Amino acid sequence: MYTTAVQFDWAWLIDPANPSVQVVAGVGTYSGQFTPLNLSEQMEGEVRAYAAGRFRGVTGPAVARTASVPLGVCTDTQVRQLRAWKGTVLLLRDGTGQRQFGMYLSLSESWLTGITDPPLADVTLAWQETTYVEAV
Repeated sequence: MYTTAVQFDWAWLIDPANPSVQVVAGVGTYSGQFTPLNLSEQMEGEVRAYAAGRFRGVTGPAVARTASVPLGVCTDTQVRQLRAWKGTVLLLRDGTGQRQFGMYLSLSESWLTGITDPPLADVTLAWQETTYVEAV
């Protein structure tokens, strides 16, 4: 009996308005370690104090889903495209079949100079899931 493990380590960022423009990057860090996409959910709300020492939770209707998406090493061209897409609704796909629409308002770059020529950047996105209607 054989056991096979498959690990996908690629992510695709696609502009749904122009699917021909894509950024394909290895997910993880420069060391080659795979980093899964870990989403966190947060609902707006607060606990309010009322008379007689009572407390009640008051929540909003929506749940915000965010994630830190490490894209791994990206070329200079890919980094420029990622900078241009900041604030744009994109489609994020990975090799496991996850498919999410969202955007990022910030990205962090760590340039690996002296290791490769041309230099590469280790890029991480602050991903925020958004609603996108794919109606024709």
